[in-house]
Amino acid sequence: MVSTTIRYRIRRAIIVIVIIVSIFAMSLVAGDDSVLDFYCSSAGAEFSGRNPLAHGAVFSFRAISRLSAIGNGGVAMLKDSLVRDYFYSFGQEDSSHIVVASAEQLPRFEFEAPNIFGNSFDHSFVPNDTGGPELPIGFDSPTAESDAPNGIAVIDRSTYATKRLYLFFPNKVGYKRLSRVYSFGLHDEFLIPEQIIEQGAVSGIFTTSYYRLETRLTDIRIIRQSGPSNR
Repeated sequence: MVSTTIRYRIRRAIIVIVIIVSIFAMSLVAGDDSVLDFYCSSAGAEFSGRNPLAHGAVFSFRAISRLSAIGNGGVAMLKDSLVRDYFYSFGQEDSSHIVVASAEQLPRFEFEAPNIFGNSFDHSFVPNDTGGPELPIGFDSPTAESDAPNGIAVIDRSTYATKRLYLFFPNKVGYKRLSRVYSFGLHDEFLIPEQIIEQGAVSGIFTTSYYRLETRLTDIRIIRQSGPSNR
């Protein structure tokens, strides 16, 4: 009788411990979700608020593009280069001027990066976060058929400004593989990409061609107009 009572008490204690541990684990998950939501909301607002195109900023820059073919073993061989000045106003490209022409037409670099912090993406903390000044956040499109990217965003842990975007497009039409890396800098009050690296694999009839397009933006200038601020 005594042994039965002891076994009953042990089982009841184990059940209580399991319930307590489960509740604690659920609270940790909920806590992680709320912290993640806070960072994504803050980073998304910062990204939108400092987007020069969204605010109709008038600005200019020089783009230095280098196109390389990627051969066996991943060795990149420079094929061509282009230097071009761009002028933007009212949220779109206004004009451009070739400074150093290329021998052939280069693929056009994508200046505008997507805001991946919205509800159309699933987000997660990246394992092994060191707690340093930069915070990596993983993102993924919940729809497998979508041509939206997945990858990692690196933000400033204190200001929530986006530092880098690593984008991979698994379902981009016309590409066997496509990725882009954006590195941002703060110019005046706007976040502008200072470097854009695109790597792609394009399937032909018999072969697949691999390329790397690296574009560096220099001489970035925000042109102030008279009147109230756009922000």
